[in-house]
Order: sequence, then structure tokens, then C-alpha cells
Amino acid sequence: YQLHVSTLYAYSAELTKDPTQQSQFQSHFFLVMYVGMFVYMLEVLIPGTIFGLTDVGSARWAVLVTVVTSIPFFAVAWKYFFRERPSLSTIPQGQSLWTVGFTKLYQSHRAMEPCVEIFLRGIMFSEAADAALATI
Repeated sequence: YQLHVSTLYAYSAELTKDPTQQSQFQSHFFLVMYVGMFVYMLEVLIPGTIFGLTDVGSARWAVLVTVVTSIPFFAVAWKYFFRERPSLSTIPQGQSLWTVGFTKLYQSHRAMEPCVEIFLRGIMFSEAADAALATI
């Protein structure tokens, strides 16, 4: 799952160079992701409550729901939506694939407005909260 999410983040940043369109892509992506998390929570909690599952039973049910729903979605996404396309950017002369990402992050951070930085920090904390919620 984490590999899939990391790939999505890297891939989605290269969808367009237009900031407005990129913002729309990201907003839609996070909306779908959070709605999916809510539906997943309902798929796990409602049967767990109805059938009186213990902690171990709930964990087994959660894994079963994850596997049964994730495999078709991942298969469709990887087969039909991640197509070959020309890259929107190239690696500058003198840099490597290992350093170019950090350089781009640094340049983006330097050009960022303070309000955008605060918003992105909020997203980072929400990601941490999501991981904590999934762990609990």
C-alpha cells in the first residue's frame, strides 16, 4: 500500500505544470482517498459491531476487507490508468536521480508562500493522523 501511495504522489506531481489544474487533481485525489477511508471504516466497524467480533476477529475482518477490495482496485489502476507518457521534466546536467528530488523540494520550499507552507504542514499532520488511525 505504501509503495502504491508513494508512486501516486510522485506520479501526480508530474501530471501537469499548471498549478490550478494540479490543485484540482490533488483536491479530487484527497477527496476520493478520505471518502474511501470512511467507507472502509464503515465496512469494518458495522460488521464488527453486528457480529460482536473481538479485537482479533475485527483485525482479521479488516485484513479480509482490505485484500478483497484492494486487489481489484490496484489491478485496474496499474493496468489502465498508469500509462506510458512523455516526462514533463528532465534531470538537469550534473545532478542524479538521487539528488534532483531533494533539489526540487528545496527550490519549491524557498518559493512557497507562508500560508501555503502552513497548509502543507497541516496535510503532513493529517497524513500522520491517518497512519496513527490505521495503526489503532
